[in-house]
Amino acid sequence: MLKKITNCIVLGLSVSALQADVGAKQPTQYTFSRPIPLSLGFIPGLMTNQSVSEFHVALEKNTGWVFDAGHKWLQLQTMWGRAAYKYLLFPAVMAPFNKAIRMSADVYGKASRIEALGWKAEYVGNTYESYAENYWSMFAKNLWKSYKGMVGTVETIDAIPSDKNETLDKYSKRFIADPKPMVDATDLRESIKTALKDESVDANKVTLNQEVSGLRDALDAHLTPQGQVLTRAAGYNAGMMHARDIEDTLWYDGGGHLAQLSNHSMGKLAIAIDGIKLAFLRNHSACPHTELGRVSMAYGEMGIDIGSKMIPVYSALAFLGSAEFWGRFLEEGDYMSSGDVYVKAPEIGGFRLPNLGFYFTTKGLSYQLNTGYRFGQDLFFPVAIEYVFNGPKNIVECTLGVRKQFAWMGAYVHGDVVANFQESGYGGKLAVGIKPCQSFYSDVGVRIDHIDTLEGERNIRVITNDDKWCASVFATVGVLF
Repeated sequence: MLKKITNCIVLGLSVSALQADVGAKQPTQYTFSRPIPLSLGFIPGLMTNQSVSEFHVALEKNTGWVFDAGHKWLQLQTMWGRAAYKYLLFPAVMAPFNKAIRMSADVYGKASRIEALGWKAEYVGNTYESYAENYWSMFAKNLWKSYKGMVGTVETIDAIPSDKNETLDKYSKRFIADPKPMVDATDLRESIKTALKDESVDANKVTLNQEVSGLRDALDAHLTPQGQVLTRAAGYNAGMMHARDIEDTLWYDGGGHLAQLSNHSMGKLAIAIDGIKLAFLRNHSACPHTELGRVSMAYGEMGIDIGSKMIPVYSALAFLGSAEFWGRFLEEGDYMSSGDVYVKAPEIGGFRLPNLGFYFTTKGLSYQLNTGYRFGQDLFFPVAIEYVFNGPKNIVECTLGVRKQFAWMGAYVHGDVVANFQESGYGGKLAVGIKPCQSFYSDVGVRIDHIDTLEGERNIRVITNDDKWCASVFATVGVLF
């Protein structure tokens, strides 16, 4: 199977590298957007992976403004000057910012699955200098810690289960083995707050470490192996979905700024990086306590041998099998030769060259291929096919969509349908939006997630045993500058 996948990727990459229409210069009518969004998805209880990823995409678009401002101020005219700016100076300024986005996507991905199962999620730093009760506080602390880490040790913040959400009187037997014993973070909260107040964090690290470890182990004790995969692997899946959102944004927007791709590669390679670390730790006592090690153990309890040594290879294949990666060679070359920062989704004659994503699902390991076709400049037909290649049974899930964009007030209509016939799971999304002027935009929509779809289990807001469907309403207004 791996040989077949590799052969397909090599063939696709050959076509992409030789023929992809990614070198076109910036259209005269194209303007880079700098959005500042305000979304219903920012409200606790309504927040979803989709709303968080959209917020991160908006932030990444604004890094293009920073890039252009620095480029103009330095008046770079030579290839060597542009190379030094692109690969040395700009990363030094913006790398902590982009790292905070990646960390927040990872942490909220795990928190969203913990909350979907019925617990409240809170956030604690690995050196116990930070404590946050919501996403916004967590993001701010990640941002501060990332810049502080430029001259010292970087503290990472992770999601922990807090009190059970008592408003949910049902639970999913598929993911929760025993809901009765409580997972209670009260003692941990008080320990951290006391340590911070008394400025005795260092003296309390051992105690706090035991409490955090015990709390997460206590949650695992409540969960089935499927539930452990769902929560443990959610950070990796969130990073991969965010990379996919970056690719989709380039296609629907007709292009973008080179700087907004900074987190794309890391989103695709995060699993490979941790997989290599795990390979070095395979005979070390710390191996079972790494996030990826826990995921591997949970799959083992499900009777699925995911081949831990192959995890970095699977992840790297998703990276190398994405046309966006190969298109970057031409895009980077355009910038070096002429200073052109405009990039577009790789296409041939309207056909979107495929991008590949690698996911941990409760059914096994999967690849998702994303492609589509564009008629003219305003009619899109996105297609995604996800295939579980390592699991008890081979599963294929299809997503078909249509997007129509109008000249009138910059309006658009977008619909997706997700179908998993083998698991009898179906879902979808419908959204509409307008941009009545160059300084304002708005969109609204609803998504229906089903727990028996692969896409649904990564995004569904609430998981219960009886109700397999869950609707999420989203609405955004924002300004552009």
